[in-house]
Amino acid sequence: VDYNFKLHTHDEYEVFMFLEGDAHYVVEGKNYSLEPNDIIVIRRHEMHRIFHHVSEKTYNRCILMISPAIATIISEPVFITMSLISNSNPSGAP
Repeated sequence: VDYNFKLHTHDEYEVFMFLEGDAHYVVEGKNYSLEPNDIIVIRRHEMHRIFHHVSEKTYNRCILMISPAIATIISEPVFITMSLISNSNPSGAP
């Protein structure tokens, strides 16, 4: 499975939590080395991509996409379940 996505943007906010693997993230031309449990918040329309380095390590991450409409109507705490995307479940990959 190829987890190296092209530079792209979203209309939503993206919360990316790196769980394990060997990868780095690029947001608006800035490189970020990733360690387990790192969280990156990507604003709407920011150019970004992941570079998954070829290795024997399993690549796991959680991604939460948040609509700008939700951000404007939430006035109480909301609990959201994030699904895990991993090599063992490539059908869940974006």
